[in-house]
Amino acid sequence: MIKKLDVFKDAKSIHQVMQAAYKVEAELLNIQEFYPLNRTVKDIAESKNRFFGYIQLDERQSDELTGICELEMVDKHTVLIAALVVKPTSFRKGIATQLLEHVIANEKDKTILVSTAEDNIPAVALYQKFGFEIYTKLTLEDGLKIVELTY
Repeated sequence: MIKKLDVFKDAKSIHQVMQAAYKVEAELLNIQEFYPLNRTVKDIAESKNRFFGYIQLDERQSDELTGICELEMVDKHTVLIAALVVKPTSFRKGIATQLLEHVIANEKDKTILVSTAEDNIPAVALYQKFGFEIYTKLTLEDGLKIVELTY
């Protein structure tokens, strides 16, 4: 189930999922200092962005946050997917796909932007599967190669 998260109330849970997911991505990209890992619970709680979460039942039949999509309004016609992450224990279960479908369905009147590391092949493939197109490539100061995609 996908639901809108209360950024203040859910900040700690959001942070935990993001930290777990970004640690895996940093390993995938062979990066020691990965800037998303520097984000704090306070940063999340103070964010003006919208957060949506994928909630599933854990082994105790309690709600567990296993995926997150963070949306930032660029302007009234454009939304940026600032984060789309899945808890590593829930990889390959279609959670990112469902979150992305939710964004596309609910932001259909807007241009949707996203950026990811060029070497994050699973993420690039997911976005392209949905029709996102690479519109630019850039290299950050730390050497990380980024692709920016639009839908």
